[in-house]
Amino acid sequence: MTTAAHETGARRVLVTGATGFIGRHALTPLRNLGFEVHATARSVPEDSPAEIHWHAVDLFAPDAVDALLAIIRPTHLLHFAWYAEHGKFWESPYNLDWLGASVTLLRAFAESGGKRFVGAGTCAEYDWTEAGSAAAYRFDEDRTPLRPTTLYGAAKASTFLTGSAYARNTGLSFAWGRVFHLFGPGEAPARIVPALARAHALKERLECGPETQTRDFLPAFAVGEAFAHLCASEAQGPVNIGSGRERTLGELSTAIASLAGTQGDIRFGVLPGSGPERLVPLVRRLTAETGWIPPVDPDAGLREMLPKILF
Repeated sequence: MTTAAHETGARRVLVTGATGFIGRHALTPLRNLGFEVHATARSVPEDSPAEIHWHAVDLFAPDAVDALLAIIRPTHLLHFAWYAEHGKFWESPYNLDWLGASVTLLRAFAESGGKRFVGAGTCAEYDWTEAGSAAAYRFDEDRTPLRPTTLYGAAKASTFLTGSAYARNTGLSFAWGRVFHLFGPGEAPARIVPALARAHALKERLECGPETQTRDFLPAFAVGEAFAHLCASEAQGPVNIGSGRERTLGELSTAIASLAGTQGDIRFGVLPGSGPERLVPLVRRLTAETGWIPPVDPDAGLREMLPKILF
């Protein structure tokens, strides 16, 4: 396969997990940033833009991966593919499979001539026991230690550490986006944003954890845009992916009720909290080193996503 992009030396990016929760939102932003975009999936989405090049490949088949890399010759690789079934991914042994597949993919990409690898990490890599220990505490890529307590977090952190060491030894450009809390169409109904949306829209009862817990909520389309900018940048190492805006679950519920125009029976404090009291990142590296700016209106993502989540 020979394209004009190959001939001119333009940037070509291969996106794994391109039909996933985040991946599908990164494709058009990558294209807008000047990339020739190649994407992997089991089947091509019907609504995919014509300029996105789709490829079927089993990432657990090294020979098939090598063959695809030889055809595309990507300069960049944006790696989203991972096991993510809601309620099961935290401790699933599949995390070990994806750790191995990701490291193998990284090496194959570098050996094929690839220049820059960007992976999708998670806030669960961090030490959560320090969260809330100080009034101004936020997760910092440079200062917050890695101390995952789940297999998912450990496998992601292991991929980051292995990839970082390999990149240092080979000269590969390597960045790792640690995702905090996101929401959008296609997510599991039990997750907090769709659960609150349905409860308010249908005026139903919903039992929740403490309303004082704070999180950084970012719509999936914005997370995809942030990763596209991270991929296009020269930022190295870990980069938090979030808005930098702190919001309590109670405030989130109030905002959703206002947008829905109806009020559900939300019972906060009935269930134990999930995770630390505060789980909010510093995003100075993301904004300063990639040029990406989070949505100014905290409700913009909710306003756009709620109809898609509900229907």
